Amino acid sequence: IMSLLLFGRSLDELDSDQVTLLQNRTREMAAALAASKLEAGLSRQLGVDMVTIRQGQGPSDQSSVVVGKYLSRRALLKYEQVIESGMGFMINLEYTLLRQLKLETLVGSENQSAVELNWSTEY
Repeated sequence: IMSLLLFGRSLDELDSDQVTLLQNRTREMAAALAASKLEAGLSRQLGVDMVTIRQGQGPSDQSSVVVGKYLSRRALLKYEQVIESGMGFMINLEYTLLRQLKLETLVGSENQSAVELNWSTEY
């Protein structure tokens, strides 16, 4: 089924590069599903509103765990801990001003701080 969705051909008709790509995408999908179930279970057990496991990307390639709790309908407090030992953390307060407008404050363990005003829209 995956080969038909990705390539429009049956598995028997794929070349070795396409088979490798198919295997990688299937593994990624399985890992994402497992992570989602783990996050939901941890969220329930910890009594928080969100748990997210972020895989490292980009130059820093650091993975982290984010735990969040709604303080009110509009205010979400998040704590992010980098998984690698000795690495920092970040505390984020996200406040929804309007449906499309959010104010975020960030404070980190390594003298990091920021205030952001984020506008988003759905298409």
